Amino acid sequence: RSGIPDVYKLNIVTGQLQQVLENPGNIQQFITDEKGTPRFGFSFELDGSHACYYRPANTDAWIPFRGKMSDLEYFKPVAIASGKDIGIAVTNLNQDKRGLFKVEYKEGLISNSATVSHHSCDVDAKAIYSYGPGGFVGVSYEELKPKQMFFDTIFRNLHEFIDQRIPNAYNRVISHNESGSILIIESISARRPIEYYRVTLEDGLNVKLIAQSRPGIGGADLIGSTSASFRASDGQLIPVNLTLPKTYGPDNPVPLVVVPHDGPWSRDKWGIRDWQDYVPEFYAARGFAVLQVGYRGSTGYGKQHMQSSFKNLDRMHEDVYEGIQWAIGKGYADKDRIGISGMGWGGYIAVSAMTRWPELFQFGVTLEGIFNLENYIRSMPSWSTKQQLQNWKNRVGNPVLPADQANLRKWSPIHQASAIKAPVFVYHGARGDRVGFSQSQALVDALNSAGLPNRFIQQEDRALPSFSQSARISLFKQLDLFLNSITRSW
Repeated sequence: RSGIPDVYKLNIVTGQLQQVLENPGNIQQFITDEKGTPRFGFSFELDGSHACYYRPANTDAWIPFRGKMSDLEYFKPVAIASGKDIGIAVTNLNQDKRGLFKVEYKEGLISNSATVSHHSCDVDAKAIYSYGPGGFVGVSYEELKPKQMFFDTIFRNLHEFIDQRIPNAYNRVISHNESGSILIIESISARRPIEYYRVTLEDGLNVKLIAQSRPGIGGADLIGSTSASFRASDGQLIPVNLTLPKTYGPDNPVPLVVVPHDGPWSRDKWGIRDWQDYVPEFYAARGFAVLQVGYRGSTGYGKQHMQSSFKNLDRMHEDVYEGIQWAIGKGYADKDRIGISGMGWGGYIAVSAMTRWPELFQFGVTLEGIFNLENYIRSMPSWSTKQQLQNWKNRVGNPVLPADQANLRKWSPIHQASAIKAPVFVYHGARGDRVGFSQSQALVDALNSAGLPNRFIQQEDRALPSFSQSARISLFKQLDLFLNSITRSW
């Protein structure tokens, strides 16, 4: 039964496996209650739709939960009470944006009013359980910034104290001892790398820094971003993150780099969490303002925001262009010193923008970008699932359909590369498997044929920078040289 899992309990000390549930049918993903009993399941179809199943308390039977849902409809339990049929879940059923709702699972009833919601973005949540004896005590959730809500007064007071001792950060417990008297805190901030603290509850509350994820980077070295938004030409509110360098002043617009996120079905999040979050800081340290646009197609801002880009990539590109015009109009950016930089799908947007508005940009950067959409979809990476491939066909285009094929060609910058007027930095690790190396090679060939300046960094022995620190160091050294060649005349 390939792809149809049973559920096992694993002893992480001995490695012993014990089966606790045989799959009742076609369930591909399980969720447990607070005691670890499988209670909820999903089965996924090729078109992205899915069905949900629920196991009522104290029974072995599985029953359908609210019927089949489309790929944009979302329901995921956050907590299911042990021995009961109540809990809370994140859902966007009957509304545009995800919120946190109370649920009566057996009857399929969802509360009419949200426990947590936000007018401009989705709310995604995870359960927080007691750090010692006890059960469900709260939720952590992501709005524009990550937050926590505690239903238990003791835990609410504890985290208020921790936040006072570690200010201007999102502090969450990632480990604790059996009694809950010693906690390990992961502290995420927009102004410093992740830090780890030990909190001791016995004999008073003691908070001690025990580790830094990047000890060579001090908090004074980072600038951090701020959230803002602008109205697109069609009236839609578009979220942005803006990082301003120390050289910026109200009467001193600075060079701007636009950094569209990868995905496309992804989003930029608050805080320094992984290596890509240092990219804005890299540019800001060199005097650039950095604009990250939550373009149409981004996740996290509701169904309509995401769906309005399906087979309509023009809208996605226009959001990025209009974001640049917003930054210029606000006085943040110097209109004569604009660049664009992205990885994966962000690299696609970067090069596409340079073909659509060639006079706007003084340089572009692409890291393992996609430039021929038709070829990419026809040869999706081997690790992609059938559902992922179908998503691309449904949301971007199906190369076997004549109308879609024409759009894929129109939207592929490889066919308009001769329109580019500014230098392009092209990076591709030969060992990367997310995007085929031929995509970057074809772009460079097209640029060379048109006599256009470019710098092609082909790392024969490197994987994607996400997986290799040495690859990241090599990449940013080369990128620094490229930027110096551009900005020395400024």
